[in-house]
Parts: sequence; structure tokens; C-alpha cells
Amino acid sequence: MLAMAKTEAPLIIPNTTFEITFAWTEVSAEYKKVLARLAKRLSVPGFRKGAVPANVAEEQLDPQMVVEQTLQKLLPERYTQEVTKLDKKPLTTPDFSLVSSGKNKDWVISASIAEKPELALKDYKKVVKEAKKEAAAAIAKEKTKPKEQELDSINLQFIYGKLAEKYRPQVPELLVKREIEHDMEHMREQLKNLNITLADYIKRNNLTEEAFSQQVTVRALTRLQTIFVTDAIAKSEKISVDDKAIDAHIDALPDADFGKKERKNPDYRASLHQTLFTQAVHKLLLSL
Repeated sequence: MLAMAKTEAPLIIPNTTFEITFAWTEVSAEYKKVLARLAKRLSVPGFRKGAVPANVAEEQLDPQMVVEQTLQKLLPERYTQEVTKLDKKPLTTPDFSLVSSGKNKDWVISASIAEKPELALKDYKKVVKEAKKEAAAAIAKEKTKPKEQELDSINLQFIYGKLAEKYRPQVPELLVKREIEHDMEHMREQLKNLNITLADYIKRNNLTEEAFSQQVTVRALTRLQTIFVTDAIAKSEKISVDDKAIDAHIDALPDADFGKKERKNPDYRASLHQTLFTQAVHKLLLSL
């Protein structure tokens, strides 16, 4: 009897989903406000603009639009409550889809979120050492010896590639989607500055739309896997960056005025935290 081939687990995994239910009594007041606001913009024969009765407006308006605008007001707070109640830890903004709605009925919304899967890197140091040997062999074949900074970059590429191959970090579909959205927004902005459309870019690079989509997806997945591996190693080795370390880095900046200006900027501190955190993990990996 032939042995069955082992099926590997997918790298992109389904999102976490849960339902949020509003009783009609919870939405009716906001529904009426939205209806009244939209009615003022309607032009209906036999009525002055801005004086269309709500019941007439309701027949003229797109029901989906009224529901969506009602939920825009009510859903954010309820979503936050549900996430807290269910003890969920979303990694990015959610996706919502309407399951059911209607006057005098419950409104049901499906929420999709991305949560970080567990990632155990058993004996990862052994894998890192193997990756560094492969990197050294590849570097030895190069005619021109790379500079120290380039050596570190090459080593880290081999290390993360080997760790991803060995441990196959899984990433929720929604997180990949958000990463692609961010990538595409940045790419469109760059192409706009070069006066190139996305279609032109795809054509110039001899890609099909399908191949380009796959390329973007792989890039996003690889970057997210790298982040998950970095976090897992930091957790295993108890690596962290506190406010004291961030302040010390700011104090050491050559541009003292810049440091003084940005010291209390939460966005700058968050970005610096991530940079120092990643550098600490990279330093560990390169030392193994």
C-alpha cells in the first residue's frame, strides 16, 4: 500500500469571525436620524426639496445605503465592546459584512479579524547556524566581497528564509490583505510621481495581472512571516525595548533639536521602538 503524501498546512489561514447583533430597538433611533438627513437631499415630485416626509423618502432611497450609514455610527463602539468581551486581540482593522437587516428586525453583522497564530520555534538556533553556513558558502562564490553591512543583510536573508521554510509561519488572510493594500497605495503613489499607470508598470515588466497579483501577495506574506518570526524569537529570548532605551537613543541623536521635538511624539516613539526591537533581534541572530 502506497503511503499518502503529507499535506502541508496552508501559509495563509482563515480569519477569526464572530457575529454582532443589534436589536431593532437599538438601531431605530439612529435609523430615523439617517433617514431624515437623507430625505432633506431628495427631490421628489409633489414635495419641496428638504420637505420630503420620512415614509416617502424611505421608498425612494436605497435601503442598503440607509443601513450602511446607520451602522457607520453604531458599529465602531459595539465592535470594541464585543472584542473586549470575547477577549480577542485583532492585529489590524476588521472587515464587516451584513448578514441581515430590516425594519423591526434584528440586524446581524459578521466581523472578520486577524489574530496572531501561535508560533513555536523549537531548536531555532540550530536552523540559524545552518542558514549562516549556507550564506557563507554563497558569499564565498561572489567575486567581489560584500561590505560588512551587506554581509549582515545577506546573512539575515538566509536566516529568515531558512526559518520560514522550516517553521512555516501562518498568517491570517485579512492581515495579508491589509499589507497588500498598504503596498499598493505606496506603489501607486510612486508610479504617479513617475507618470506611470499600474497597467503600464505591469506591461513594462512583462507580467500578467495574475502574475503581478501573486508577486504582491508573496511579498506581503514574506514580510509578515518575518515579523512573526522576529516576535517569536524576541518572546523566546525575552527581548524587549522600554521607554528608557528609547529615551537613551533619542538623547544620543546628533541632531539635538530633532530629538527634543520628537521626544514626546507617539508616532515617532512607536516607530523607534519597532526599529530598536528589530535591531536587537537581528543582533542576536547574527551572533549565533
